[in-house]
Amino acid sequence: MSNQSNCNYSFQYQETSKGLPILNKYRDPKWGPNIYDMIEASRITKIRIVADDALRELNSLQRSAQAYEEHSRATPIGSPRDFKISLMRNGDFFKRSKGRLSSQSFSGRISKSSMDSPRSDSSFNRTNQLRPLVNIPKTHARNESGSGTVDGNPSGTKLSDMNHPTKIGEKFDGLYQEEWSDAVDALTKQLGYNEENSVYVLLRIVRYAYDFCKRLAESQLHSLCGVMESQILNPQSNNKSISQSETVPPTLDHTRRRLLKTVSIKYSKDYRRATALASIPEVIEIFKGEVLNSKLSLDPGQLPQPLIAYVDLCVEITWLMCVQDPPMVITWAVKGETINTDYYNFYKKKGIVVKEAVWPVLFLHHGGQMVCKGVVLPE
Repeated sequence: MSNQSNCNYSFQYQETSKGLPILNKYRDPKWGPNIYDMIEASRITKIRIVADDALRELNSLQRSAQAYEEHSRATPIGSPRDFKISLMRNGDFFKRSKGRLSSQSFSGRISKSSMDSPRSDSSFNRTNQLRPLVNIPKTHARNESGSGTVDGNPSGTKLSDMNHPTKIGEKFDGLYQEEWSDAVDALTKQLGYNEENSVYVLLRIVRYAYDFCKRLAESQLHSLCGVMESQILNPQSNNKSISQSETVPPTLDHTRRRLLKTVSIKYSKDYRRATALASIPEVIEIFKGEVLNSKLSLDPGQLPQPLIAYVDLCVEITWLMCVQDPPMVITWAVKGETINTDYYNFYKKKGIVVKEAVWPVLFLHHGGQMVCKGVVLPE
């Protein structure tokens, strides 16, 4: 991904990288040959300075697509665990297991002043400022679904689409019911965490995964728009990219400038969403290397398999959330606030005041309907 300083979107997590990936200038006839030709064609125009960034973006998408295809073709579904994960990725319902965690009480409250999160704004975290409705019935979502995608309207996508927000909500709920429970068991039994600390760590993973995917999706969209605009403005160019200041020439009048921007953003969003699954393997690897270890102090090479499966699905599902138009939103309860049972289920016991957030609420978009409830531990 590009780390050009003139990008609109911060991409600070790449600063830990010691160098940019080596460019692969091979024209792959299967994976994006037309895009490759466009990039190479721009190299003789004024947008040439971002050509290498665009080519790295294409290389990344090619590697992800190839890895995803090879994994799907070469890895048979064998164990019950593999079958369960495959069902989630295909959007099927799980049989929810109830009471999977032991009924023992917490061994003690760990000492911490707050949930240190990159999204710590209390005004964002309080769900009473988001105006959602209670759970979206599937019949309602089906009635809203049109025959095609409506720009900026997530309800306009087909319900049969595996990336439909309703399907993503089912996956997110399944992640809590299944992988989350297995990860708690692994943390407590294999790594020696107490139960409360395990709950805290797992919530931080999903929150950091969401923020990481949101920034990465924005950066990817910016790169796609830049390449698209460059080819429209320079149709005979030999693949190059353009700087932020050169993206739209000042000679264009205001109306044409807005039209060019609007169209490039719309179709870049459509393309990004349609190909989102191809990016997932590399997004997961980047998250493990640059976020899981450095920010959460968890070494991927030392984690039990249930925790690795939880991390992988957190990144996969939050990536699909963030490439929606508009993006889906998660939020969580804040310690000390009154529990709103319209948005939260109880963990282990009932109560009035939040002691700890356990699982986020998922909304269709900021200010939109609630897709699935969160979970809280009361005082």
